[in-house]
Amino acid sequence: VVYASDFSGSTSGYNLVILHQLPNVSVPFSKLNQLITAEQVPLFFILGNESNIPAFTSLNMGLSVIESRGNPNEVEALPAENFSLFTLSDKTRSFISQMPPLLAPYGNYKSSNSSTVLLKQKIGAVSSDFPLLLFNDISSRKIGILTGEGIWRWRLADYEQNHSHQVFQELLHKTVQYLSVKVDKSLF
Repeated sequence: VVYASDFSGSTSGYNLVILHQLPNVSVPFSKLNQLITAEQVPLFFILGNESNIPAFTSLNMGLSVIESRGNPNEVEALPAENFSLFTLSDKTRSFISQMPPLLAPYGNYKSSNSSTVLLKQKIGAVSSDFPLLLFNDISSRKIGILTGEGIWRWRLADYEQNHSHQVFQELLHKTVQYLSVKVDKSLF
């Protein structure tokens, strides 16, 4: 774990870089962005209240958010149909709809055609097509985007209901595993 303002090394030794609420209004991001762009390390963005949404949208990661200046939305997770990048157990898929809400930046979300959505946002009683967790592959570089903060609530809810962290761990492990595994496309 390194604060973006303190990072001065190379990202080439990493299998995955998790960017929590970056780009950010108060933290310079351009130097880190140049490093991770040049070295093509897979990325996992976690957007939230402190994220600079216009700067994130300008990165062209497969999700654009036209932000309004409203308060963040409490959004619940809904599993998307036809997700095929990896499989989740039936227990995890059924628990997803019971997880507590995350705080997502207010705005209109549009994912690119190349993106694959695992979870959609449910805002109040309204099921939307806005993505909550999506994946993209840009020039053989895997990108994951969670559009809400407070994922720790999911872990606590899992323990409260199931007396273990198994469901939360499965979702997180499969997400990280998918993003960090490099596919060998060389021929035999």
